[in-house]
Parts: sequence; C-alpha cells; structure tokens
Amino acid sequence: MLDLFSGMCAVASEVTPVRQIWCNDIQHFAVEVAAAFFTSDEGPKISELLLSKLTAAFLRNRESLDTYFASERSAEKSALRSGDAARIAKTDAMAPNVAASSIFAGRRALLSRYPRRFPYQLFSISFSGAYFGLDQCIEIDSIRFAVDCLRDQKAIGPEQHRWMILALCQAVCKVSNTTGHFAQYLKVKRSNVERFIRQRSRSVWSEWLSAIQKFRPLGSKSWRQRNRIFRCDALSLLKDLGSARQRPAVIYADPPYTSDHYSRFYHVYETLVEYDYPEAIGIGRYRPNRFRSNFCLKTQIADQIDQLVRGCSLIGAEMVLSYPKNGLLGDSRNSIGSILLKHYSRYEAYEFKHFHSSLGGSKGFEKRPVVEIVYRAH
Repeated sequence: MLDLFSGMCAVASEVTPVRQIWCNDIQHFAVEVAAAFFTSDEGPKISELLLSKLTAAFLRNRESLDTYFASERSAEKSALRSGDAARIAKTDAMAPNVAASSIFAGRRALLSRYPRRFPYQLFSISFSGAYFGLDQCIEIDSIRFAVDCLRDQKAIGPEQHRWMILALCQAVCKVSNTTGHFAQYLKVKRSNVERFIRQRSRSVWSEWLSAIQKFRPLGSKSWRQRNRIFRCDALSLLKDLGSARQRPAVIYADPPYTSDHYSRFYHVYETLVEYDYPEAIGIGRYRPNRFRSNFCLKTQIADQIDQLVRGCSLIGAEMVLSYPKNGLLGDSRNSIGSILLKHYSRYEAYEFKHFHSSLGGSKGFEKRPVVEIVYRAH
C-alpha cells in the first residue's frame, strides 16, 4: 500500500504489518519519520558511554551560548519568576533574534553559508522569544550540536542520528508555546500566563531523553526491509511509478482539502531537520520557498484530483481516497464520483461523521464536525 500523502504516518501505522508500506511526502521531516519507523534496521540505542559523550558535547555548546547570552538569559529567568505577563512580554520582545535585531539577521546570513560552525545557534537567533524561550533554544541548538558531533566522530550511524533528531522534534513539540502548530506562537497575556510560564520552564533535554527511550520501529526487521520511502510531489511520483517494474497494489490518498498550505504549520520541524539557517519570514518566522500544493488552490483542485485519480488508475492500483464533504472542491461527493468513473470501472463511497482539527482553534473551536467520505475505486 502506498500512502501518497503520508504526513506523520497515522494510516501506514494502522496497516502495519498487514502489508508492505510505501510512504510519500514532500516535507523532509515527514519523510524522516516514515524512514525511521518503517525502514530502520533497529531502534535508537543510547548506552551509558554514548550518553556521556552526548552530554559532554551538549554542555560544550550550551556553555558557549550561556556565556554569550548571559544578560539576556538572566532577564528571561527574572521575568518568568516574576509571573508578570507584561514583563515577560517585554523581555520576549527584546530576545536576541533575527526578528528583533539586524545584527542577528546578519549573523544568520553568515551562518547559512557555514551551518556547522561552532557554536550551533540557529534556534537561539531565530525562534527565541517566540515559540520557545532563549534557554530552551540554547538547549535545542546544543542537542543538535551533540548529535552531529557523534555522527561526525562515527560514534553513531545515519539511523541513530535520524532517531535522535526525531526525538528532538518530539521534544520541541512538547515544550513549545503554540496552539498546536507552528503557523503562529502564543503571546503571553494575563489569561494564559500560568500556562505560558509552565511551558517555558520545561526542559528540552529531559523531553529529548524521554522521547529517545520510547521510540521503536514498527513491525519486524524483515518486514521493514521491504518497505519504501519517497520524498516527492504526489502527482510526479505517480508518473514515475507508472513505468516502474514494482508498483503498489493499493494507493491511499488523503490530499489537502482547504486553502491552507500545510508547510506553514510545520516549518519549525523542517528547519530543525535541515538545520540550514534559513531566512525567517513574517511574524511566524517561516522558511522561504515553502512548498505550496495546487490541491489548496480553488481554481486547480478539480484538475488536481482528476490527475490524481488518473495516475492511480494508470498504475493499475485500487484507490482509496479520503475527502470531506465540505472541502475546497465544491459538491465534492458528485464531483469526485464523476472523476472516479472517468478512470475506474466502479467505486463505493462511505460517509461517516468525523472531526477535523482547526489547527489551533483560532475561531474558538479546536475541532469542527465534518462529514468525511472515503471512496474505494477499482
């Protein structure tokens, strides 16, 4: 089964290990998740000796940044201890990052040419005072430095390095001050100051160690060896597979169904995986040149779904397509039915009530009710 828009691999995980899994996504961090859980020879391993080496490298980077940002760290700690929302907000506004200072914007530009220069400081000068506190950013940078050091010393291989970076992604998720995604960060105010301080007080190092201990690949080693992972635009991949010797028997497709481009919601993970000191654009400090899907454009959605269905049909695979009744495609039940019958002999449609995340609940609701329709074409 090919999961064409695999994201965080929820569907593939449910199918494991009933059949072989192929996963595809355009986002680098999502592909790393799929590769780790579905193709790794083994899970993460941290011996006492390895942990000792990691800790030493972590402390080396952290001590360098602690010294350089000593006054800013002191101000942040003092503001958090005060419990005063206005004081915390003022400290955040003065955090040493690219959004607040042309000096750090210039440093980011320099480091983008030398991203492995010591000390690592990408998060400290990009996201402090926003999704994370300065101390937390220093921990994130220092963990990434430690993991890269061990890889460069050949103390860990590519798989172990991947697991450790994904554990850092998990830690970042746990400590962030957001509404559940990285399109925007929470600004401190009286109504949320207790939660805000609680999040800012969480240790990235502790969350990272916890994630490492919990991560395990799925299925058996022999089963994982036959899975495949792709990082490609969905329609381009279908064209490539059309001429391939080995093809999927079933393709599951859950394409974007709103005008929101998903890359905006996960850009921090992408930057953590790439660690390339990108420009920080807008209030959300987004990466430049983020992927934008034509499935999110109302003028192109019908044609995109037609190409999607046609590509699956030409491969000779059964297709399972998930799309809500109130998605970007108007009258989706009839529209998709007509498209399916252009390329397949028959299809069945199954409707059920479901809830979609509002990706932060900016309009007051964390989830909204929808009617999801799952089509099976063959």
